[in-house]
Amino acid sequence: GSYCGNHLLEVPEQCDCGPPETCTHKKCCNPKDCTLINEAQCGTGPCCDKRTCMIAERGRLCRKSRDQCDFPEFCNGESESCAPDTKAADLEPCNNETAYCFGGVCRDPDRQC
Repeated sequence: GSYCGNHLLEVPEQCDCGPPETCTHKKCCNPKDCTLINEAQCGTGPCCDKRTCMIAERGRLCRKSRDQCDFPEFCNGESESCAPDTKAADLEPCNNETAYCFGGVCRDPDRQC
């Protein structure tokens, strides 16, 4: 079943901004029953504008790159969720081809030990 307050949008919730004390989208989502407030379009994800309660425009950064082997993700303009986290393939060269990507992190073979 669904659990209101876990930041996961589950049926039949309209939104889930977390528990009332730390609700991330206070203008958009009622944290007590996980319903949208007034004309809000969304109230859960990183691609929901907290001020307007509308789905963010396509191309807005929603997850920063953490490493040369980890790519930034952007909103698609249709969903309040961020695109899935994408990383470079393992053994992809990085750091001017002196190192390799592994698990989304650039690892220098000389400094592995």
